Amino acid sequence: MGKKPTPEEVAWQEAARERLRVVLERKFGSNQSRLATALGVTQALVNIVIRSVQPPTRNLMAKLGAIEGVNPHWAHTGVGVPFGPDTHGTLPISDVLLPGPPANHISLMTGERIAVAPAFDRPTCYCWRFQAGHPALAVGDWALLPGDLALLDSSPDVVSRPSAWTGKHCVIHGRCLRQSEPVYGVIATDAKGRVVFGDGQTRLRSDDFPREIYAPSTAPPSLVAKKREKRRTIRDLEERGRRIAEMDTDPWYALPEFNITDVLAVQLLLIRQ
Repeated sequence: MGKKPTPEEVAWQEAARERLRVVLERKFGSNQSRLATALGVTQALVNIVIRSVQPPTRNLMAKLGAIEGVNPHWAHTGVGVPFGPDTHGTLPISDVLLPGPPANHISLMTGERIAVAPAFDRPTCYCWRFQAGHPALAVGDWALLPGDLALLDSSPDVVSRPSAWTGKHCVIHGRCLRQSEPVYGVIATDAKGRVVFGDGQTRLRSDDFPREIYAPSTAPPSLVAKKREKRRTIRDLEERGRRIAEMDTDPWYALPEFNITDVLAVQLLLIRQ
C-alpha cells in the first residue's frame, strides 16, 4: 500500500488538477484527446486525473507548462496568468546549468526568453547565461564575457552520441567531480585519440565507448581459423600488456572519469548580446 500523502501534497494535487482543467477547457475546448496528444500521454491518463481517480504528478505539470501558449511558471506553481504571450521562436533563459531537460526544471528559469532561429526552437533547448565570476570566464581560449548566452541542447539524440559533442562545449553531471552542480567545459580528444573533458581547472577522462568485439563463429573451427584466432589472441594480450604498462606512466590514467550518461547538454551556439 502506498504512502499516504501529506495535507500539503493533497493541496498541491488539487490545485494542479484545477490548472489542468483550466488548460483543458480554455485551450482545448474540453477535448481530452487533444490535450493528451499535446502532453504526450494517453487520453485515459488525462481522464482519470481530471476525474480525481489519480493525482497529477509534477512531471505531468512540467509537460503542461511545455505546451505552447501555456505559462510554464503558472503550470508549475500556480502563480501568474495561465496563458502567457506566444513564445514561438524563442527559448527560455536560465542563470544556472540545468540537471536535465528544461521542461523538467521550469522553476530554475528566470522567466526571460530570447529570440532564436527556427532551427533552435526546440523544447529540449535553453540558453544559459554566464554570470560574473564563473570559472569559464577565466579560460582565455574561450573568450567568454559575463552575460554571454550558451544555447544548449539536452535532446537524448544529441547527448547520447559522442560524434555530436566531441570537440564541443558541453555540460556534464556534477557527480563526476563529486559536486551537486553540473559542470561546463569542452569534450575533446588528446594526442592519442582518447576522450577528455576540461573545464579550465579540472580534466576528466572517458574510456566508456563501444569497441569492436570479436565473436568467433559457432561452427567447428578450421585449422586456418584456429591459427587466425591464436594470432588475434596474441595481439590482444600484447595490447593489454602495453596498456597495463602505460597505466604506470601515462597521466591520462590518473584522471577522474566520466562516461556517456554523464553528458547533460551540448552547446550549439554562443550568443553575445
